[in-house]
Formats: sequence, C-alpha cells, structure tokens
Amino acid sequence: MRRFTTLLIGCLLSLSAAAVSRAGDQVDDQAKQAFSEGAEFFSAGDYVAAAEAFRRAYGLNPSWKIQYNIGQSEAACKRHGLALEAFEKYLSQGGDDIPEDRRAEVLKSVEELRQIVGTLEFNGEAGVDIYVDDMQRGTTPLPGRVKVAAGTEHLVEARRGDEVVLSRRVTVGGGENLIIGIAAADEKGAGTTTEQETVVEVVPPVVVQTDAEDHGRPLRVAGWVLLGTGAAIAGGGAVMGGLALKKNDDLVAACGDVPPGAGCTAQKRDSRDTFSTVSTILLGAGAAVAVTGLVLVIVGVKKGRSEQAVSMTPLSGPGFAGAALTGRF
Repeated sequence: MRRFTTLLIGCLLSLSAAAVSRAGDQVDDQAKQAFSEGAEFFSAGDYVAAAEAFRRAYGLNPSWKIQYNIGQSEAACKRHGLALEAFEKYLSQGGDDIPEDRRAEVLKSVEELRQIVGTLEFNGEAGVDIYVDDMQRGTTPLPGRVKVAAGTEHLVEARRGDEVVLSRRVTVGGGENLIIGIAAADEKGAGTTTEQETVVEVVPPVVVQTDAEDHGRPLRVAGWVLLGTGAAIAGGGAVMGGLALKKNDDLVAACGDVPPGAGCTAQKRDSRDTFSTVSTILLGAGAAVAVTGLVLVIVGVKKGRSEQAVSMTPLSGPGFAGAALTGRF
C-alpha cells in the first residue's frame, strides 16, 4: 500500500511538472508572437501598436531588453513620458549587462527626453485608478510621479471602479510637476465630481552627468601636460647651465690671465657662452610653461563655477623665451 501511494504521488508530481512545462512553453510562444508583432508594427510605422505589442511581450516574459523596444516605439510616436519611463527601466534593470555603446545611446536619449517631459503627482484618496490619455498608469498611492510629454494636452481621469471621480485636461511644461488632488468619497458625495485644486511646481530638469560635460577637464589635462613639459625644459636648462660652468672652469684652468692662445682660444669662449645662453633660455621658458600649466589646472578646477576664456601666446626674442597667458577669470 505504501509503495502504491509513493508511486501515485510520483506520477502526480510528474504530471504536474509536465503541465507547468507546457504552460511555460505556451507563455514563451505567446511572448515571442507578441514581440514579432511589435517588430512588424514598428517596421510598418504603426508605433502605437508596436508599443502595445512589446508591452504584451514584456508582460508575458519580463526581459529588460524589451524595455528598449518599448522606449523606441514610444519615442517614435511622441509619447515622450512613456518613452522616458521605458528607457529608465531599461537602464536600471539591465545594469552592467548593457553594452557600453547601447548604454551611451540610451543615456543620451534619456537626457534629451528629460528636457521635454513633465510629471503629474496625485494626492488624496487611495485605491483610485489613474488613467492618462485612456492608459492606466497605476493605482493611488502611486510609487512616483507620472511622466508625460510636455506642451501637450493630456486627458487625466481618476476612476473608482466604473465611476469617474475626476476628469480633467491638463498641460505641463518641461521640467514642471503638476500636483492634482483627488477628494475622498466621503468628502464629495457619491456620484459627484468636484473641481480639485491643482498646483504647478517647477522642478529643475535632471541632467545625466557624463564625462563629456566636465568642461574644465580639457583645461586640467592641458595644465598638467604643460607643467610636465615646463619641468622637463627647465631640467634641460639646468643641465646646460652645468655644462656651461664646466666649460668656464676648463677655460679658466687653461687660460688664467693669459691672453688667448696656446690652448686658450676664442672657440672655447664661444662654446662656454653658447651653453650659458641656451641654459638661460631653457630655464626661462621652462618656468614660463610650468607657471602657465599651473594656472590652467587652477582654472580647470574652477571652470564649473564660472566661465573663463584663457589663451596662451608663446614669446621669444634675443636672450629670452617664455609665454603670455591672457584671459577672463
């Protein structure tokens, strides 16, 4: 009897597993079909239908990669709020699995969309379904603000079951947040709709920070390069100065106070003077370039707080060399 019970349980488990497997295969097939339909709609230019098909595919198989297709479709049909939501989900869900080139592309789209998207915030009664342009966007209390395209009129409805408790057309600007209050049922009476107060709150647009936006970085890089170059030039000048001193010592040892001749030649004097002149030029130029580099580093650090215009002009002449730094700080 015990063996029979064990076999029966095993058969039931096997049948259940097979049923679950078949159900999973059915869901996968439906997801693939919905995704294929979305791709066809997108190719045909029916972007609204494409977005709906991709959303069905995501509902059946919530792969973060599908959010990219949803975002592309929504952006193509100018539903910028929905496109921004999809791209943000793509970035957050995909994480480090997103290829670098695709991540850069989506980040750029997100930055552009945030400039032309406003938000709606709903306060008041809980358990009310929120619809924007006949699409359900959640049930109060919403986890966040609803993103919508800026500068476009939107139909906003709050529904409690089959009852529409709030219906309004609203327009929000880029970077603005429109706060909409929803009165509870006991505050307004069954079957009535009261005009709710709306408040517009201007929210600074969020900008995605990237290395390309660090405007002071080129100045800092150039500054450090010039510092290194100046130090190298000055080092060469010091070496040439040492050689000039050695030439002078050799000249004094060979000539002393004796007039030129017998090993005390004008050629040795010219060699000493040449090394001395080159040393002076290199030390001056190296110092000038190094100081210029230091100034550029300082300006680069402060670049984000104010606008600077800086230019460097090399200077040279008989017996000197350097650089002129001009600009607005």
